[in-house]
Amino acid sequence: MRILCTADWQLGKAFGRVGPAGDSFREQLFLTAEKIITTTAEEHGADIILILGDTFDRADADWALIERVSEVLRNSEKPIHIIPGNHDPWQPGGALESLSRELDDVDHVVFHDEQTACYIEELGLTLYPGVLRQRFDMRDLTSWIPDREDSDGLRVGMFHGSIMSIAGEDARQRSIDPDVSEIQDLDLTLMGDWHGGELLDQPDRRLWYAGAPEPQRIGHDWEGRVLLIDAEPGRAPSVEPVMVGSLKFVDFVFEFDLDMDDSVQELGDALDGIEGAPELTYIRFSLTGEMLAEDLEGVMDRLEDFSEGWPFHSRRRRGLTVVQEDPAEADDERLHAVEAELHGMGLEDGVLARATVLLRRMYRRLGQ
Repeated sequence: MRILCTADWQLGKAFGRVGPAGDSFREQLFLTAEKIITTTAEEHGADIILILGDTFDRADADWALIERVSEVLRNSEKPIHIIPGNHDPWQPGGALESLSRELDDVDHVVFHDEQTACYIEELGLTLYPGVLRQRFDMRDLTSWIPDREDSDGLRVGMFHGSIMSIAGEDARQRSIDPDVSEIQDLDLTLMGDWHGGELLDQPDRRLWYAGAPEPQRIGHDWEGRVLLIDAEPGRAPSVEPVMVGSLKFVDFVFEFDLDMDDSVQELGDALDGIEGAPELTYIRFSLTGEMLAEDLEGVMDRLEDFSEGWPFHSRRRRGLTVVQEDPAEADDERLHAVEAELHGMGLEDGVLARATVLLRRMYRRLGQ
């Protein structure tokens, strides 16, 4: 059978740190989720869709958003099984419970609100869902799983949380033993919670993180994905990441150096290397190092020109030092004499500029 595994949609996320990008990025999260259900699952021939928590970013998600999600799920022709996550735990009146009430007349969408085995006869598959009832739920999500029966077919664990090898208080409160597949005799353990899933996959332990379908902040330098899994009892599964993301978060750090031949040109070359759709990309510019005051205007103009085509960005001068020309340099006849010799040597413009910068740097050091 073929399983499409997805998690951490975080629908309704505020994106408070990206300014005016928030609205369009929030909408893109929904559009990507919609694509997963309506297009990706169909194109790849999935027999079942598993959503492993954090469908919503908040338990009090907007009702209009809940209705939009319900329509997407209602119109799917695939069986869909959903577990809660730490952002949308199963609570009365919570987003996920409200979504389930919107879909209580739909047979193909199943919300798991109890930790009990779910056998799907037509697929020869048994699901073992872990159910979170609060954001920091310390209950055991796996020890309840019963011993294997011949009738179980493919045994698949569905959990939202951290594996024990990940440090941190949050991880300890929702921790899963990385050997859970062996301990509980599962053919597959599928996980939500950690967005960069490829960093944590444990194929030798039959454990995979779905990963988030979209990056959601600076530091998420991976492409959003879902997992496509071909599996049957007694055979090693085939697991293929399918890239579905569109958003990009770029942490652009440029370090100036007084030795640069042309700082404006080098900055421009670095900026031209940024890839992505401008309307779906957030860039944080960080300028560091040392630059000459005479280059500052050109640098700012180059940033302004670039930013016109990339509307979502912020800037910070993190330790950038603007070096003013020492007034003594302008009046020192010895310095001017050496510079004149340099200019008379027929050097290329870039070489001459570098030599002049080095000369003035040495002059300042000798004068200290």
